[in-house]
Amino acid sequence: MTKQEQIADPECPVDVWWDLAREYPIEAMQSVLYPLLILEEPDRWQALELANAEKWAKRHCDRLSAKEGRLFAADCAEHALFRFEEEYPSDDRPRHAIEIARSYAKKTATKSQLTAAHRACLRACAEIDDFTWGHTAATSAVWASSPKDSDKHVAFAVSNAFEAGQDREGMHEGVWQWHRFLGYLRGEHRE
Repeated sequence: MTKQEQIADPECPVDVWWDLAREYPIEAMQSVLYPLLILEEPDRWQALELANAEKWAKRHCDRLSAKEGRLFAADCAEHALFRFEEEYPSDDRPRHAIEIARSYAKKTATKSQLTAAHRACLRACAEIDDFTWGHTAATSAVWASSPKDSDKHVAFAVSNAFEAGQDREGMHEGVWQWHRFLGYLRGEHRE
């Protein structure tokens, strides 16, 4: 029996289920045991999520279509963009890159528009002398607006946004990303 089959098995031992949930969170959430175990120990799932959410969101990017992946990367970059805008309020290149990335995903912007916005965002990053949270947030926008469609670019955008957006208003950035990712998996963010 594979680990995915084991976690889906209604007779999976509870301790084994929790160990497997760390590695297979989506399969854990789809198992018949999930609602029972979460009801029994909600704090345990929250702790597991808090410790692993950012890793889960990056690792499962391949479950999204290219369009959903780009939109998810743009969402993550925008969520952390406040860091850049606090430091550079008059520079709108990262925000513009995110907007064009979304438009490109929806097929309302061309690849040349995406490439131009991506390059402008790269220049914004290059003009920053210090490594700051703002720089990290802008780097997330660079990855989100990359002219290449790949899970790796989505993961880099997510990772940089995670670093830049930590502790935003008391919410753990990784948990926000994970819940946003799950929304894409459930089809909640279709436009």
